[in-house]
Amino acid sequence: MTEKRKWRTIVVKVKRDMGEDTAACLARITGSGVMTEDDGDCCLISAYIEEGGDSGQIMTEVRAWAQNAGATLTKEDILEEKDWLSEWKKDFTPLRTGNRLVIAPSWEKLAPEAGETVITIDPGTAFGTGHHESTAMALELIEALYDGSRHPVRVLDVGCGTGILAIACARLGAKYVIAIDCDPEAVRMTEENARINGVAGTIQATTEPVDAAGNGFELICANIIHNTLVEMADAIAKNSRPGGALVLAGILRGWQEENIERIYRNAGFLVAERKHRNEWTALLMNREGT
Repeated sequence: MTEKRKWRTIVVKVKRDMGEDTAACLARITGSGVMTEDDGDCCLISAYIEEGGDSGQIMTEVRAWAQNAGATLTKEDILEEKDWLSEWKKDFTPLRTGNRLVIAPSWEKLAPEAGETVITIDPGTAFGTGHHESTAMALELIEALYDGSRHPVRVLDVGCGTGILAIACARLGAKYVIAIDCDPEAVRMTEENARINGVAGTIQATTEPVDAAGNGFELICANIIHNTLVEMADAIAKNSRPGGALVLAGILRGWQEENIERIYRNAGFLVAERKHRNEWTALLMNREGT
């Protein structure tokens, strides 16, 4: 019998203003995706480490880092493979977003109602099921673009995760989509989800850097953290065609929103629409020029 894979789940608690930096550090140390949720004035940041190999050394680094950073390690549990999968299935239920998009897990067969577009997602270990406010708002902005007078054909999805934004664009009318992520597992899941949704021939998933994606994109989507959006501003501006649209998400309200707007304005983009949900912001911006 094949031995079941096991993961160590860890939860770190920090003050809310430390949340983004803590998530980035925890992701770097563990080499895994992380999840963040609010807990009053604090954030709870979860990560999963597969048992075996160098997992012991990774946990030693996590504990030392948490002590030095003033973070509290509140939980350490071991999950067997069946527990991992059942957690996804418990939390990931069909979600209607915007006017016609429906996001459904791959283990549920959902027949679309009249006018609906169903996107089937198998999350694996990648980010992007539509349930997070950032992803939901990005999907709404993308849908509104295609339902309006603009119908982007060439699309770039930066930080694609499960491929949910790239697939939404392809299902809504895009003909050529590049989906980028630094995580090979995210690229694999994007390819698999594109196949499930019948758009594998439209979407090219890759780990290549954003500045290697080419230019002339009519729509660029980036649902990633603030610091990465800042670092990529110049490259994204080069990828965009004059008059192109830009959907940015993963941004906290307040100073992050103001900073992103300022940096991207300097790169040649102007805000056309903004959405707020709880503490999160998503922006639709237009590149200057025609």
